[in-house]
Amino acid sequence: MIMLGAAVLGIAATVLGLVVSWHWGTAAGASIAAVAVALFFASALASHLYGRTSSDTTTTAPVEIDETIER
Repeated sequence: MIMLGAAVLGIAATVLGLVVSWHWGTAAGASIAAVAVALFFASALASHLYGRTSSDTTTTAPVEIDETIER
């Protein structure tokens, strides 16, 4: 599901970047990159506002590995 969302955001950045480039007369690549960066910051802001940060995740205790080798 995350990869699908990433693909959709990439397509949106490309299409919106090309539209911005067409209407404002800017370079296409720079416009696409600017839209992608804007989408990143919008995503980071939404993540922060909805409390979905990496510090909220739980971690498991480290697993002890038995390193003895039987021959």
